[in-house]
Amino acid sequence: MCCKKKKNCTFTFLTRIKQNIILESTDSLGSKIGRYFFKKDIARVHRSTKMLNLQDAKNIGVIYDASSETDYTVVCDFVKSLQDKSKNVKALGFVNFKEVPHYCFPKLSFDYFTKKNLNWYKKPDNKAIQDFIKIEFDILFDLNIHTIFPLLYITSNSFSTYKIGRFSENYKQLYDFMIEVPNETSIKEFIEHITHYSTNIKIKTDEQ
Repeated sequence: MCCKKKKNCTFTFLTRIKQNIILESTDSLGSKIGRYFFKKDIARVHRSTKMLNLQDAKNIGVIYDASSETDYTVVCDFVKSLQDKSKNVKALGFVNFKEVPHYCFPKLSFDYFTKKNLNWYKKPDNKAIQDFIKIEFDILFDLNIHTIFPLLYITSNSFSTYKIGRFSENYKQLYDFMIEVPNETSIKEFIEHITHYSTNIKIKTDEQ
């Protein structure tokens, strides 16, 4: 009887290992396919680029990870600070859950998408995402400090004229201006950096 239990336990354990291997392999395959389509989509995006500083920008897009209530609150404060300066702001947050959490209140300037809006290779797609991508923001602030693929996908496809985000050797082609920060940088600290540098961008004119 004891031996039989051990066999059953061993079988269950091995079955779980096999399931985990299958899941990891599938995820790896999905990631590879996602990167393949990611590169193809980047090549198809044709947009006008124009260097702007924060003072001159009128329409601003913000994308970020809304999976943390703390980070969400920080981004809300950032959006409000921009609106207080008479900027038109649209924010799009990714929630790494199947449902939008309670703290993500419906707001005119905020849209969200969840894991339900990702296909099997992590490409994001819903009406809010499609509408966001089509807007030609003067500046797109990508607050994606943890290299989350669905957010990178949106940045890559956005028609914004000036894209600002965190420096990454792998994604230099996505941005017009990049800021290098340590891995442990919080979203609040990154917003402080991104605000400082975007405010102090020097625009060259024909007369200069």
